[in-house]
Amino acid sequence: MANLGGYGAINGSASASGGTTAPGRDFVGTSFKIATAGTASQFSVWCKTTITGFKLKLWRLNGANYDFVGQSQSVNLVVGLNTFTISSPFAVAVNDLVSCFIAANTGTIAVDASAGNNAPFKVGDATTSQATAGFTAFSNFALCIAVLSTETITLTPPTNLRVYQRAASGKGSINLAGTYGGVITNVEYRLVLDGTSTPVAGHDWTTLVAGPSGGTFSGSIALVPAGGWYNAQVRMSNDVSVTSNSTSKIAVGALVAVIGQSQARNMHEIGSSYTQTGVGSQYTASTNIAETLNVWAATVGSGARKLLDTLATLLGVPVGLIKAGVGSTALTSAGNTGAGYWLNTAAGQIYDKWITAMNAAGGSCEAVIWMQGEQDAFQGLVTQAVYNAGLVTFLANWTPAIAVGYTHTAIPFLIAQTGRDANAGRSDVGYSNIRSAQYDFAVTDAQTYLAASCVDLPLAGDAIHYTETGYQTVAVRLAHAYAKILGLTATSPPPVITGLAAVNSTTTDIAIQAGAGTDFTPASGITAFEVDVGAGFVAVSAAVRQDATHIRLTHASGTIAAARYQYGANPAISSLALDNSSLALPLVPLVNITVAGTARPILINDGPLLQGRYIQ
Repeated sequence: MANLGGYGAINGSASASGGTTAPGRDFVGTSFKIATAGTASQFSVWCKTTITGFKLKLWRLNGANYDFVGQSQSVNLVVGLNTFTISSPFAVAVNDLVSCFIAANTGTIAVDASAGNNAPFKVGDATTSQATAGFTAFSNFALCIAVLSTETITLTPPTNLRVYQRAASGKGSINLAGTYGGVITNVEYRLVLDGTSTPVAGHDWTTLVAGPSGGTFSGSIALVPAGGWYNAQVRMSNDVSVTSNSTSKIAVGALVAVIGQSQARNMHEIGSSYTQTGVGSQYTASTNIAETLNVWAATVGSGARKLLDTLATLLGVPVGLIKAGVGSTALTSAGNTGAGYWLNTAAGQIYDKWITAMNAAGGSCEAVIWMQGEQDAFQGLVTQAVYNAGLVTFLANWTPAIAVGYTHTAIPFLIAQTGRDANAGRSDVGYSNIRSAQYDFAVTDAQTYLAASCVDLPLAGDAIHYTETGYQTVAVRLAHAYAKILGLTATSPPPVITGLAAVNSTTTDIAIQAGAGTDFTPASGITAFEVDVGAGFVAVSAAVRQDATHIRLTHASGTIAAARYQYGANPAISSLALDNSSLALPLVPLVNITVAGTARPILINDGPLLQGRYIQ
């Protein structure tokens, strides 16, 4: 209930009556007025002695006249406070005069001795314009009346910490809903900066729903600029004093899904030393039966927080991360040992739960990050061809199921290449198969990008998952990869191997294509190269920088057949080749370097020439 204006229904120190001449007196409260425009639907008045025949009246000063605005039905008052609902509510404007009619030969209402105020009266019960000169002064008194509005409006609070996906325009849409009571013309809304009354540009008070009915309303706000946090507010257009303000924090920005197995999950669960500063949150998908069903909440985990902050900085918008990693899950059925596999699209399985969560989070995103591979790799049961075919099918499954956000024609699929596994008995062939499949798929599929190499990341005590620092490192690489796709950073791909050339029987040059950097380190002692000179792969005796685009290998004498770099489950990382960019990006693992050169050139150019999708 809102108080629209008047002096207030108090037990004033004096009284006023309708006199003895029929029909009674019209009093005009010239000093205490309507303060807030709205609909007069209720009033309160203090009665000194019982009255038979009282009306609330509103007049509007118009030059030398009082113009009639509206009145209540005639009511009878009892001693004390009286409150009545007006049978035919009417609109009032700011500065309308709170007045009344009191029937003749009955009781009195309370008036308060109030210096400088006036409530002039005249005999009559008018409903037309009246000349001000026809009223008798009733000086230094105020009518003890309050005009009220019983209209109500209640905004259903938007989901707190929700980030809405931006569209191609860079802006987003936000849905609002709620209930109302009483007389309403339109529902109006505005968006304000969190915790303030500062309107968001273009979204100050304006119509959300015209002419709602049935006591409920819902509407969509279009073209909300990327940013946040915002709060939503609603009000009645015919009674702007009736408002409902939400404190829920909402934003428009970029939604990014982080899916896969435990490496993806651990981005959101390992470590708390990194403090998030950017605007954003995470949406926990109920892909695991043990966790809360599909909720927005503050971002947890140093890796996720670093990913969010780096994306928010590079993109210049809030970020919402969709947490959907499930430990020990495979891509393929061959790699599944019981936790499930992502190619299984049956109801209730991890893929189905992820898509359900994506729909619940808005049904759209602008990037999907894939952190998976260990489960398919460690037993050596999944070939490169099977995993590659699995990625083809997986992409074909989810691409039509999720609406494309922002300006993309297809949602970018960012692969974090599978890292190391230092546990005993893990399959070298299996890990190399998965990394090679991820590499080849990124090269051949226009929607897919090998966005981060992870072989160099430090491992935690379980010898397979990354440390807290490792998750932050891959977060930065992934964020820069996506920003590069959007053309928002000069960060280019990491250095890649494009082929080899025999110098002599004991020396071979590895050709390097630069990416973000212009050179690489160290100058000597580079680890993890092996060569095949006729008797299978063996370690080289030396690997040194020849120039900015070549590494020279020294090896046993023979005809070079092939070379490989960072092969196996746990390749050496003590002295890897790193470029001289600000991110110190590692040379990409490759297990089939031939004399003819790899048949997969990596182009660094932006735009349509960007074919080999290893971006960082």
